[in-house]
Amino acid sequence: MNFCNFREKIKFLRDKKVYVGFSGGADSLALLLILHHFAEECNYKLIAIHCEHGIRGDESLRDMEFCRNFCVERRIELQIYQLEVPEKKLPSESIESCARRLRHEVFEKIAFLNGATETFVALGHHRDDAMENLFLRIFRGGNSSSLVNLKEFSQLKNVIYFRPLLPFSKLEIIDFLRQNGVQKFCSDFTNDDNSYLRNFVRNEVISKLKAAFPESYEGIYRSYQALSDDAAYLEKLAMAEFEKIKNCDSIESDFYRGVDKSLLIRILRYYLSRRVGEEFIPNHAWIKKFIDILNSGDNAPKKIELTSKFFYQCQHDKWFVTKVDTIEENELLWDIEQEKVVEFNGQKIISELIDKLPDEVELKTVSLNECYMDLDLIGDKVLLSHRRAGDSIVRFGALLPSKVKKLIIDKKLNDIEKQKLIFFRTLDNEIFFISGLVHGKIGEISKKSRKIIKIRVEKI
Repeated sequence: MNFCNFREKIKFLRDKKVYVGFSGGADSLALLLILHHFAEECNYKLIAIHCEHGIRGDESLRDMEFCRNFCVERRIELQIYQLEVPEKKLPSESIESCARRLRHEVFEKIAFLNGATETFVALGHHRDDAMENLFLRIFRGGNSSSLVNLKEFSQLKNVIYFRPLLPFSKLEIIDFLRQNGVQKFCSDFTNDDNSYLRNFVRNEVISKLKAAFPESYEGIYRSYQALSDDAAYLEKLAMAEFEKIKNCDSIESDFYRGVDKSLLIRILRYYLSRRVGEEFIPNHAWIKKFIDILNSGDNAPKKIELTSKFFYQCQHDKWFVTKVDTIEENELLWDIEQEKVVEFNGQKIISELIDKLPDEVELKTVSLNECYMDLDLIGDKVLLSHRRAGDSIVRFGALLPSKVKKLIIDKKLNDIEKQKLIFFRTLDNEIFFISGLVHGKIGEISKKSRKIIKIRVEKI
């Protein structure tokens, strides 16, 4: 391992801003040295990021000072973040998972402050880390993508993580440091504590395997590479299926039934992560529950928790994401003639005065997201609202009112479709239009109509 190994690897960083996770350990120190070596040649701005976790007391503070001094000596910009892991740990988290979450939040914050679509973060993961991960994921029952989840490139939101040391072992990295005159780096005493599962895998499982079967290290790594190729192919197939549904608000159960289980898990990961706005990786129990519902043949509404904020719900054989907390009722007074375009309930509503009466063909082909109304009958100010208890409407062509609840049931709208409904009311609280559901009789146009307004509802 030498500098020449990395010249081609990092050319893509030219003219960019590059952040490096810098703990002061051998791996991140070697990575920082390598990127510092090529910074001028590749014309990128290098910034080291040190996260002080607040876990190891004085030792943690000494590591922070080591990193500060190392960067000052080499004129490398350093940003330090105090994470306070013990105070911010959630009840369901381990110390390790909390620290990892908070580090990701730091990089997401940096990406947000940059305002860039892509923020590059280099991390010091190496071959030994990948092999430890392989064992840990086997213990937990992961699929091939999970087993080889440490990749040279990965992305979470707007942060692109880059791991150039992944092909090299820890011993090669330490040897590289010695060759370049670096004898001192930080060591975490908790790495010797085998009560942490990762440490147990490293210190007991892998080390004893290597001692008993020296060839096992290279053999396991070759298996890791083969698994990586297999996983990449499955991810490619799953991505092609995901492209078909990525913009859909709801998914038919038959779509999920029609894909192979190996792809289903990946498609769900892509789709649900996109819908909830954060990475969602379904575990074995979640997948089992989902498949049980999918194959149950029971039409009763069912839902599975995604995160603390979202559920994945099945209703009328359609799946859709819903918020845990229901949407609060709000209303908007709309001056149709003065405000040609307004936004309400996440949708755009457009009004347009029409010069002539639409012909019968136009009226018959009007969609449920638009309507023609007599402005003199409904008034130039209308109320936009959500559904209220006991709502009813006299439908176009009918004489008696119909309960809105029954209309919704008859049309078999799911929860997400119901949430999107917009109720158009006169100031006397008479409903003349429910976008996505029904046209009303009140305000209907005739040959006597002098002011005809066309109302159209669109996605934003």
